[in-house]
Amino acid sequence: MLILKTPKFDANAERWIEPMKGLKLKVGSISNPAFRSHNAIVRRHISKLDDRFKVGTSEFNPADIDVSDISDDLLIDSVAKHLLLGWDGVGEADEAGNETAIEYSAEKGKALMLQHPELYWAVLSTASDIADGKEAQTRQTVGKSSIVKAGSGSSAESREKRTAGSESA
Repeated sequence: MLILKTPKFDANAERWIEPMKGLKLKVGSISNPAFRSHNAIVRRHISKLDDRFKVGTSEFNPADIDVSDISDDLLIDSVAKHLLLGWDGVGEADEAGNETAIEYSAEKGKALMLQHPELYWAVLSTASDIADGKEAQTRQTVGKSSIVKAGSGSSAESREKRTAGSESA
């Protein structure tokens, strides 16, 4: 018998992806509690802004919006802090054109995703896939029947036996 590796299993709820040739990103699960908490705060803030500027009503005026507080920046910031965990293949060039690899930081991750919005969507999609895979794995594990020990039946049978025993007492 072969033991089959689950195709979507992500060790430590992390996965490396290569969204562009030469660029590898380490992505964490969207079910990360820190991300979920931070994202909830961002979404509440965006909702308050929508209410303040009367978005979706005839009173909405795009000229009233302060572009220094763009909701996309807030969402990208959340992803850079909690879902994008590392990278390989990102660097900076100096004035002479010499390229140097740079270590990941949330600030640099946010800057990269602002320059390449498709990376934001790739990270978010992967993070969601990781969470879905973990959830499916949990459902599959929980759904497996346990080994029945000698002398024990189903929980319905056990309950019936207990009830019958207490009625005769």
